[in-house]
Amino acid sequence: RELAQEIIDEGGYASVDAKVTAEALSSLTDGLWLSCHINPKLFDRPAARETYMSYLRAVFSDHYREEN
Repeated sequence: RELAQEIIDEGGYASVDAKVTAEALSSLTDGLWLSCHINPKLFDRPAARETYMSYLRAVFSDHYREEN
């Protein structure tokens, strides 16, 4: 939550709530972790990372940009 708030303050993301963002990231991480443990042979780690990064790019567009 503190890190999210730092990014919000630094980037001027007025419409982003640190608590909501931290909860969403925690839920997303928990879901990916669960998927990895339920079916590890089919779990796609690069796709999971892209899922997480996609969320960060959507919320903090000035801090997380598309990787080349």
